[in-house]
Amino acid sequence: MAFGFPAYHTEEYDEIAEFPDIEAIVLDALESLGFGASESGRTISASTTISFWSWSEMITIKVHRDGLLTITSKCALPTQCIDWGKNRRNVFRLIDEIRRVADKRELDRAM
Repeated sequence: MAFGFPAYHTEEYDEIAEFPDIEAIVLDALESLGFGASESGRTISASTTISFWSWSEMITIKVHRDGLLTITSKCALPTQCIDWGKNRRNVFRLIDEIRRVADKRELDRAM
């Protein structure tokens, strides 16, 4: 459970660094999770919906030149200081979905 103004969680992920279409994989993963997404350069932004636990979260994925992803989920309401673990769950749920999409692409390439 994070505490801050606003509450957030950040992780780095590099398991798909060898893929040439990292941005497409991330966008597919976000779409699969139902997060609205937009792309600006090497940064992808998305948002979740309002839920019982939060007023929504903003998710930012920065794609570094070496393929490293920096994924941050931050509460949309600037005064929300406790996230009840929602941001951490968002980040790891997205990482799991990115991994699933990348594995599927790898399997498709092998066939």
